[in-house]
Amino acid sequence: MMKAIDSGTPTIIIAAYNEASTIQNTLTTLTDSTSTVSGISTFQILVICNGCSDNTAELVTQNFPQVHCYSIEQASKALAIQTAESLNPGFPRLYLDADIELSNANALTLFSLASNTQSAALFIPSSVTIKDQSSVLVRRFYSAWQKTPYTKVLGYGAGAYLLNSAGRKRFNVWPELIADDAFVRSQFSTEEIQIVAECKVLVKAPKDLRSLIAVKARSKRGNLELKRYFELNSSNKYDHKQGKRHRLSPTNTPNIIVYILVNLIALAIAKAQHLTGSKKWLRDQSNR
Repeated sequence: MMKAIDSGTPTIIIAAYNEASTIQNTLTTLTDSTSTVSGISTFQILVICNGCSDNTAELVTQNFPQVHCYSIEQASKALAIQTAESLNPGFPRLYLDADIELSNANALTLFSLASNTQSAALFIPSSVTIKDQSSVLVRRFYSAWQKTPYTKVLGYGAGAYLLNSAGRKRFNVWPELIADDAFVRSQFSTEEIQIVAECKVLVKAPKDLRSLIAVKARSKRGNLELKRYFELNSSNKYDHKQGKRHRLSPTNTPNIIVYILVNLIALAIAKAQHLTGSKKWLRDQSNR
């Protein structure tokens, strides 16, 4: 029998939507160790399957009995996180996408840093983008993207961020937004955001240009949606000039051309979806 959720144990929350092909690697990496970092030797994992039509939940419960797994009918990341938090799991809380890999030792390091910080703070691990199966054009895009100040200095989340108890009090409920990481970031000043360089998540880059454009279109639609959300709310903390941080540093011309074209196409798709209210969920299918 799965043990009860402990309100005093650091917690990883994973919202999973049809992630049967990816979540096993994610959970294996998280649970494959007996590391101890600064006195912290354990954490608990909550997986909330939301609107899944595949066997994500079955894979988790059968192969990872130590993981708390729940299912909700509606496909909604915000609702999945709300469901997880309604179970009163412990702090710090690490919010992790189901398709990226973070080692057990790195998770413990993040929890240790957050546990030793009393003031409100947001912790973001750095990222390593795996491009060994990506096309030449996709690699060119990432070569340019990784030279932007936003990527080099501010970190870019890559589907992982951690809040301590004080940090979580910055907002009440999770809004129904695509860009949940950008929303969370907007609640903190630059000084309160800690990019943890020694902790890295592994993210697989799309294999082909079409999948890359889908990923970037979703990201840009999320930014448009977030901007609109804050325009309708008086407590606007969102930096609408954030995009200027993506200016390119000197790099070779072919990389810049690919980077600009991908972003222009993705932005056009994002604006069309935003204007029409399309519910189509764009994501990278090449790695699933």
